[in-house]
This record gives sequence, C-alpha cells and structure tokens, in this order.
Amino acid sequence: MIIMKGKVQIVADVQEKEAENIISALKKEEVANARVSSKMEIKEGKLLISISAEDMVALRATANSYLRYLQMIGDFEDKIS
Repeated sequence: MIIMKGKVQIVADVQEKEAENIISALKKEEVANARVSSKMEIKEGKLLISISAEDMVALRATANSYLRYLQMIGDFEDKIS
C-alpha cells in the first residue's frame, strides 16, 4: 500500500486588514491532528494558508474547505458592496 503525503499553499492577494479579518474569522478552522495540519498567516502583505497532510484525501478535503470559505467571504463582500 502506497501512502502519499502532501503539502499545499493557498495565497490570497487581499489587503492586509482584510487578511487579518479572514484569519480572525477562520482561526477556529485551523486543524492539527494526526492526518492534517493547517496554518494561516500574513506574509508579504498576502494571506497564506499552508496545509500539510499524511494522505491526499485529507489534503484535498482541507484545501477544498478553505477554498469554499474564501469563496463565501468573497461572495458576501460582493453582495454588501
């Protein structure tokens, strides 16, 4: 049986204040368990979400969750602006 580990980084080009708000809103979504871990930070003025996983299923599921959260935040901002 082959088990593949993986890492992915999601970079969102947003203003620093918006990145801080996103991190604040999604802080509880950060994961740290035996299969996957994630971390959010502001680096060089951009939101950086780093995900490491012991298997591709956990990596894909976690990445998809963060991408959906970011899409939802963007959709919400479009509707109120």
